[in-house]
Amino acid sequence: MTATPISGFIFRDWTYANGSVASTSLTIDITVGSSESLFANFEPAINTFTLTLIESENGQIDGNAGTYNENTEVTLTASPNNGFEFDSWSTGSTDNPLILNINSNLEISANFSEIIYSSNISLNEISGDAKVYIHKRNFFVSDYGVGEPSTLIEQNIISDGESIEYEFESGYYYAVHLEYNFNDLVHYSIDY
Repeated sequence: MTATPISGFIFRDWTYANGSVASTSLTIDITVGSSESLFANFEPAINTFTLTLIESENGQIDGNAGTYNENTEVTLTASPNNGFEFDSWSTGSTDNPLILNINSNLEISANFSEIIYSSNISLNEISGDAKVYIHKRNFFVSDYGVGEPSTLIEQNIISDGESIEYEFESGYYYAVHLEYNFNDLVHYSIDY
């Protein structure tokens, strides 16, 4: 005899009426004429699915990729690298951590974006125009123009009551140099 499961079930074993296992093979040989009762036993099939985590250079996903039984709950947490922030998952969700109920094969990635800081520089009660220079450096220097060379990335002229806005990239030091009345010199560093 051969046990044939219906859809959604798998064959487990053959057992005698007393519950002892006769065989775990789908096919069993029986002797005709014996009075022994034999039962084919089936159980629900458990589907398995694969969870694949796609890496990002701007952060990582804390959680485990692998094969999971259907309806297993899996928690994933997106951890951004320095200077970046978590935006969303490839599923569109912005929940962090993300709780998944595995019911299909999934490929998941986390989306990160660079943190951009902005600063508003404004001048009031000055006579004439002011020159504004913004320099970017890799390291903090306590005195402008000393030590690590800087790169001029912005130069503007603003008048009394005007302002400019600048977005600062994370991971660098910025020096804002103001020159007004073309006689006085003021500078300071902004750490971002």
